[in-house]
This record gives sequence, C-alpha cells and structure tokens, in this order.
Amino acid sequence: MKVIRMNEGHQVAVLGDQVNIKVPSSDSPHGMAIVVVDVPPYSGTPCVTHAKEEEVYFVLEGELFMHTPTEKHTLAAGDMVHLPPGTPHGYRNPTQARTRFLAWTVGGPMDKFFVSMADRVQELPRDLGVMAEVLEQFGVSRVI
Repeated sequence: MKVIRMNEGHQVAVLGDQVNIKVPSSDSPHGMAIVVVDVPPYSGTPCVTHAKEEEVYFVLEGELFMHTPTEKHTLAAGDMVHLPPGTPHGYRNPTQARTRFLAWTVGGPMDKFFVSMADRVQELPRDLGVMAEVLEQFGVSRVI
C-alpha cells in the first residue's frame, strides 16, 4: 500500500494547466498513471487521440467541457468520462473559476508525456515544432 497525500506528487506545468503526477506509470505493472489536473479559466486542450492509452477523467470541482468532432458534453463535479484508446477528445474549462479533475490512464506512459511537454514546450506558437515531436513520440495525434 502506498498513501499519497494531497500535497505530494510531481508537479509540472503543461501549457497553462498544472498537472500533479500522483502515480507514475513506472510504479504500475500495467502502465497506469494517475494525475490531478488544475485547469485555469478558459484553458484547455485541442482534440487529440492516444494510440495506446485508455483514459478516465473524473471532475473534482468546477466544470469541464469535453468535445470530439461530433460530441459536446459539459461535466460537473462528480461526473466522469471514459475514453478508450483512439477516442478523439479535448477539454476546456468554460468558466471563470478553476476546474480540477482526476485523470488516470492505462496502457502507456502519459505521465512521461506531461513531463516532456512541460520540459520542452514553453511558448506557442514558437514551440509548435517541438510540440509535434513530443506528440509523435508518445502516440498522441491532433484531430482536426
């Protein structure tokens, strides 16, 4: 048993979002990673797919707007979304308040993706080329 306290974890900043890696994939025999993501007002991600990872997002506080090319859903605290590998998805905080969600992935090192993004992608659009390299390295594809 491993207890992880609220203030513990590896904190990284990924394009404005604060990601706290609670369980790194290297600690799991199945490559599971668990993170807490703090999304500032109006921040979010474009629509992407993951080649290998299955993901679940569980909203802890605030609202999370989830989108695909064909679907749009607003999630509130206590709601969750399940994303099998290859499922297009993006998110946005649509409010003036912080949104916080718990995310876990199984099947690949998404925590290492977050660390690489935090280390290598500092400013857009300047770092778009580097971001494309990181996305490719971790099997993440943008959906247009």
